[in-house]
Amino acid sequence: HLSIRRQRQMCIRDRIWHGPNEAVVHDPPLLFNLEHDPSEKFDLSGDRPEVIAELWALVEEHKRTVDPAIDQLAIPLE
Repeated sequence: HLSIRRQRQMCIRDRIWHGPNEAVVHDPPLLFNLEHDPSEKFDLSGDRPEVIAELWALVEEHKRTVDPAIDQLAIPLE
């Protein structure tokens, strides 16, 4: 799920944040104009493949600059 605003704000979710449902992978990812569609009802990914490509390039660039961290959710509570 990818979201973008003209100011380059985006949200990338790759895990379930709440609820019992299994994760659904969308290919291509979903794309919403949050300024005009804040409830995320209208997927624009089919109409804007160039935006999806630009977002994936930004994701890959970000991944190259980040050091991996320990998954704190995988640490058992004592």
